[in-house]
Amino acid sequence: MEALITPALPETPSTPTREHRLKALPWYQGEGAPTPPLLPAATVQAEWDHTVSRLREAYEVVEHNPVVSPLQFAYISLREQEGMDLDAIDRILFDNLLLAVWSRTHTQKGTLHYGGEWLWNWRKAVPYKAEKVGHINRLVPWQPQFQWTYRYNLLQAEL
Repeated sequence: MEALITPALPETPSTPTREHRLKALPWYQGEGAPTPPLLPAATVQAEWDHTVSRLREAYEVVEHNPVVSPLQFAYISLREQEGMDLDAIDRILFDNLLLAVWSRTHTQKGTLHYGGEWLWNWRKAVPYKAEKVGHINRLVPWQPQFQWTYRYNLLQAEL
């Protein structure tokens, strides 16, 4: 009987670096590819303001970044309400093509926290999916209850 030989998987760091996250984004064109010029902060700010205003129409926004900056991550917190449509919130956030959403966290205080980063180049609108993160150890009451991470579905995007 012939033994099966499986190739070794490349080692990756346990915590993804910014470079690993960039490679996962749909607009990443590979190393050595020409980088498109960065958009002005006013353009990224206008898209963010539009996104926040759309969310405020239907939900209570508790906290958000008032000003975009390449030195800060994007975040927005919403008060959790009865009958909240999480898919609609996701669509509003993913309609902003200058925002890469990373995660959604539910807390025991009834707040949803979304985190991500602003993009300084337009990304393509591609399918995404939310995957529930494994067990969260809650040692104190204000720790997160549940967390989801967002991933772009690159296989579907290439078809």
